[in-house]
Amino acid sequence: MINLAPTYEPSPNWWLSNITEAEYRRIYAGTDAISIVHLFRDPPKSDADYFANYFPSKLFRLNSGLYMIENKKGKKIPFEMNYAQHFVYADSLRHPRIIVLKSRQQGISTLWLLSFIDDAITMDSFAIGLMSQGKKESQTLLSRTTVALEGLPSAVIQLLDISVLKNNS
Repeated sequence: MINLAPTYEPSPNWWLSNITEAEYRRIYAGTDAISIVHLFRDPPKSDADYFANYFPSKLFRLNSGLYMIENKKGKKIPFEMNYAQHFVYADSLRHPRIIVLKSRQQGISTLWLLSFIDDAITMDSFAIGLMSQGKKESQTLLSRTTVALEGLPSAVIQLLDISVLKNNS
């Protein structure tokens, strides 16, 4: 099996540790994400099963430990959406333009950063650029992006033929 993240061990009954299946069904009601609830209940049987049935789902990719982030202590950990991130992401599935009121320390910026990175590496002819208000903030965003990209499993990098064309750091 593909090693998504050495420290990531999903629950045998429900992969998402931050929300229950009932919460998932409530948050994602009325979206296409309801049709993939089984992906978080039944782990892939093989690499072929993973790439054919699980990997095509952006929601699964964002919650499977595929992307690494740094926690507040500087330790690299697999990203898995928390309750607030699920709520915001589900709203974005319902409408492409949503308003998120200023919210601190709930990981909304990290969610969007990883979502855009995911789009850039999985969609054809899609490029991203990062911009922020100052050099320090730009360095923080670049660092988060670097951690996410460098943490990708080699099988995914090879499959998607990922490379960084330009790094202006």
